[in-house]
Amino acid sequence: MAAVNIEPKKIMRNSLTMVNPADFVAVNAADGAVVPMFSDSRLLIVCHNSGSGSVTATVVKGNALQGAGSDLTLQMTAGGYAFAVVESGLYGNTSGELRGKICLKGSSANLQVAAYHMPE
Repeated sequence: MAAVNIEPKKIMRNSLTMVNPADFVAVNAADGAVVPMFSDSRLLIVCHNSGSGSVTATVVKGNALQGAGSDLTLQMTAGGYAFAVVESGLYGNTSGELRGKICLKGSSANLQVAAYHMPE
């Protein structure tokens, strides 16, 4: 099975945005998930552990010039939520089959993810 595609929602400046439970997509435990990136965009990733045990959430470092850092990894407790604001220069992929995408991994399908584009 292939990585799940997560389509980001847009957040507007100076407004409230409702977080819709239907925006959350279960990450494929084997292949992860991908979020399309845009040039120099900032992306808010919201993770939710929908299971009764802990789950590991990871934003995988990209292969762009700035992607020399490390993965972002967090052990999430049952029912927990986590937020990550990521930049395409660090976590985006500019070559290979993941070109133009940010890759997410989870230790189980209990990791559910939604993505939001932040205003510039």
